[in-house]
Amino acid sequence: MGEFELSDADAPLVGEICNKLDGIALAIELAAARVDVFGVRGLAAHLDDRFRLLTKGRRTAVPRHRTLSATLEWSYRLLTEAEQRLLRCLSVFAGGFTLHAAGAVAADVTHPESEIIVQVAELVTKSLVAADVGDAEPRLRLLETTRAYALDKLAESGGIDALGRRHATYFRDLLEATSNSSAGNDAASVYAPEIDNIRAALIWAFAPEGDRAIAVSLAAASAPIWLEMSLLTECHSWMGKALDLLDDADRGTRQEMVLQAELGLSLMHTGVMSSRARVALMRASQLAESVQDVDYQLRALADLTTFCHRLEESKEALVLARRSVAIAKSITDPVTILSADCMLGGSLFLLGEYVEALTYAQRTLRRITPVVRRADIARSGIDHSIWARGIVAHVLCLHGLLDQSAQTTQDLLADAQAGAHPVSLGFALVWCGCYISLRLGDLDAAERSIARLKQHAEKHALNSYYACGLGFEGQLSAKRGDLATGERLLRACIASLREAHYEIFCTAFLSDLAEVLAATGNVDDSLAVADEALQRTERADAFWWMPEALRIKGDVMRLSHKAGTTAAEDNLRRSLNLARRQGALLWELRAAMSIARLRRDQSRNRGGPGSTLVGLWPLHRRLRDR
Repeated sequence: MGEFELSDADAPLVGEICNKLDGIALAIELAAARVDVFGVRGLAAHLDDRFRLLTKGRRTAVPRHRTLSATLEWSYRLLTEAEQRLLRCLSVFAGGFTLHAAGAVAADVTHPESEIIVQVAELVTKSLVAADVGDAEPRLRLLETTRAYALDKLAESGGIDALGRRHATYFRDLLEATSNSSAGNDAASVYAPEIDNIRAALIWAFAPEGDRAIAVSLAAASAPIWLEMSLLTECHSWMGKALDLLDDADRGTRQEMVLQAELGLSLMHTGVMSSRARVALMRASQLAESVQDVDYQLRALADLTTFCHRLEESKEALVLARRSVAIAKSITDPVTILSADCMLGGSLFLLGEYVEALTYAQRTLRRITPVVRRADIARSGIDHSIWARGIVAHVLCLHGLLDQSAQTTQDLLADAQAGAHPVSLGFALVWCGCYISLRLGDLDAAERSIARLKQHAEKHALNSYYACGLGFEGQLSAKRGDLATGERLLRACIASLREAHYEIFCTAFLSDLAEVLAATGNVDDSLAVADEALQRTERADAFWWMPEALRIKGDVMRLSHKAGTTAAEDNLRRSLNLARRQGALLWELRAAMSIARLRRDQSRNRGGPGSTLVGLWPLHRRLRDR
C-alpha cells in the first residue's frame, strides 16, 4: 500500500469497507491492495462492483486466492447441484430471512420445503449462510459478498424474475396477514428486520418487468411499517406510485382508501402541506365513510384536523375534531377515542380555550397504556400521548405554573427520546423543548433542544421541523445579543415555512422577527412585519398567539414615530384584556409590562419624573406564588 497511512478521517470509511466485505480476510486483503489505485474514498464508492475491483491478489498466492470471484467460484463448485440452486434462490433476500421464508420462496414441486430446510442447514455448516440464533426464531443471511456472487449466478440461470415474484408475493401475503391480526398494531417492531426485504420486493414489483397488482397490494400492506418507523419519504413515494398504477377496478376500494390516507399523512409529516396531501386525506375520508370503515374514517378526520392546524384554519379544525369525537362515541376502541380527544384538545388550545383544552388533554392521558400507545403510533404515525402532554405543558406555562411546566417539558422530552419515534420526538422538541424553554428563559436547555431538533429533523427528512429549528436558533441568538444572526436565521426559517405552507409557526416567527428588527432600530420594517403577523392571527382566529401578536405590534408602535401612542396603547390593552379572559397569566404579565414601558415613555416626553411599575406587582406576585 506504499505511503498510505490511516487517518482519523479515513477510519469510518475503512470500517464501512470492512463491514461491506463481511470481515472476510481475503476480501479485505484484496481491497487493501487497491487503495494505492483508488484511495480509500474511491474504493468505498466502487465496492458494489467488488468482483471486478478485487481481481488481483499476491502473485505467490494459490490461484483460487488471487481473486475474490475465483475463491467463491471454487466454493460454489464444491456444492451439490441442489445446494447451488438453493444458494442462488437465497440471494433474492435482502438483509436476512427466516427458515419459513426460505422454504416458502425457494420450494417448488421438485424441492419441497422440508428439503429446503435441510439444505439451508448444510449451507450454514459450509459457512455460506450465517445464522443468528439469539432470537426466538433463528435469522439467517448470506454474507454480502456471497449474496452478490449468488445474484450473478441467479441472473445467469434466468431465474431472477420468477424468484423476484415469489419473494414479493411472500412478503405481500405476510404483511396482509399481519394487518388483519392483533400484531398489526405493532407491525414495525415485528417486521422491522424485514424492511430491506420489503424494499426489495417493492422495487421488483414496481419495475417494468414486475407485477402491477402485487405492487399496489404490497404498497398498501407496507404502509403501517413506514409510518411507525417514521420512514415518511419512502411512505409517500410508494403510496404515490401505487395510486398512479390504480385502474378503474381499483378505484373506490378499501385498498385505495389505505393508499390515499397514508399518502396524505406522510406528505403532511414531511412538511409538504400541498393540495395533493389534502385531496388524498379528503378522498380517504370519503372512501372510509362509503365502505363503512369507522377506524379509517377517524384516522382521516384526525389527519385533516392536523392539516388544518398547520394551515392555521382553526375553526375548520374544531369542526373536524368535534365530528371525530361524536363518531368515536359510537365505538369502544380506546385508540380511536384518545386520538379524537387529543385532536379536540389541540384545536381548543389553538383557539385559546385553555381550560377546555386541558380537560381533553388529560382525558387523553388517562386512556394511555403501553399497548394503546403502540397501537396509536402504528395507526396514526404519531404518539398522541406526547401531543397531549405538550398541551398540558403549554397550558401550565400560560397559567403561570412555570415550575410545573418546566418539569412536564423535561419529563416529556425524556419520554419522547426513550420512545424513539421520530415524528413524536420532533413534535416534542418543537413545541416544548425549544418553544417552552425559550419562553421560560432557560437558554441552555433551549440550546440543547435546538441542536437536537435540527439534527433529528435533518436525519428523518422532517423539513418543517428543521425550518422551525432555524427560527428557534434565531430567537436564541437574539436573546444572547447577536441580533444580526437572529434576523438572518428567522428570515431563513420564515422563507422555508412559507414555501412549505406551514403557517402555524410562520405567524409566531414573524412576531419574533418584528421584535428583532425593532431592537436593531429598523422600526419601519418591524412595524410592517408585526402588522402582517397580527393580520394573519386575526384572520385565522389563532387566539393562542393573539395576545403576543397584539403586544408585539403595540411595542413596535411605541417605538415608531409614524404610529401614535394611542394606537400603541390600544393594541397593548387588547392584548392585556384577551390574556385576562383566557386566564393566560404569562401573556397578561408581558402585556402589563409593555403598558408600563409605554407609560414611562409618555412621562419622559412630558418631562415628568417617570412612572412606577407599582401596577405590575399584583401580577408579578401571582406569577411568583404559583
